Amino acid sequence: MKNRKVLIWTVSAVVYVGLVIGVYSIFSGQNSTPDEQHPSHQSE
Repeated sequence: MKNRKVLIWTVSAVVYVGLVIGVYSIFSGQNSTPDEQHPSHQSE
């Protein structure tokens, strides 16, 4: 019974971390601006 609990917690943790990384990647990909378009780089 203890091994099953550990397995459930491990799978839950992996799924949670994967979900957080996936959502972060989606949001950071939508809001990113290429370096060439930053205002500080336009004068160079």
